Amino acid sequence: MLSNTYIRIVCANENNRIRKLLERLCGEKDKTAVMDEAATLYSLVEKIEQERRTRRFDKFILPFIKADDPGTGILEKMEELRKDISVCVVLLQSVLKEAIDNGTIDRQVFAPEIQRYCDLNNKLLDYEESRLGVSGRGGVAEDDWFALAESFIKEDKELFNDKYLNEKEVLDIIPESPVWRSADAKTEYRV
Repeated sequence: MLSNTYIRIVCANENNRIRKLLERLCGEKDKTAVMDEAATLYSLVEKIEQERRTRRFDKFILPFIKADDPGTGILEKMEELRKDISVCVVLLQSVLKEAIDNGTIDRQVFAPEIQRYCDLNNKLLDYEESRLGVSGRGGVAEDDWFALAESFIKEDKELFNDKYLNEKEVLDIIPESPVWRSADAKTEYRV
């Protein structure tokens, strides 16, 4: 049960990162459109697509659902939403690319597409989370939750090690800091 909870929390955190990017994209759609903004919007859409493709839901959970989904219909709904998002993102990126090339954007063309793109992504994220939460399993067999959690933890450890590998060196640069890390990585306080 703890494995299931851990996985759901990790997935929710990844989805919340995407939701914040979608919220930012929606907020940008009504601003005055000039070439620089078109490039920013294009980059933001690319970032959202990258975040969505690299989520652990897609990497670890979706294969279990695919193996266990013959009659549940969960995959059909997700695939339908994903196809709609793919069509929408191609159209949106082509409009934004054209705006970058021409130096102007017609907000009446791209604003509704941005809204549709954001709505579809939010709908997909909500659906995936609800499917994981309905049965507490989301199509994943009980025995597989532990293996999934183990994969998530291993990836978390790798990400943590990559991110904080040089932390000691960074803290050594600031010798007057009230907190420093010793060689065994325990936090010590000066008195």
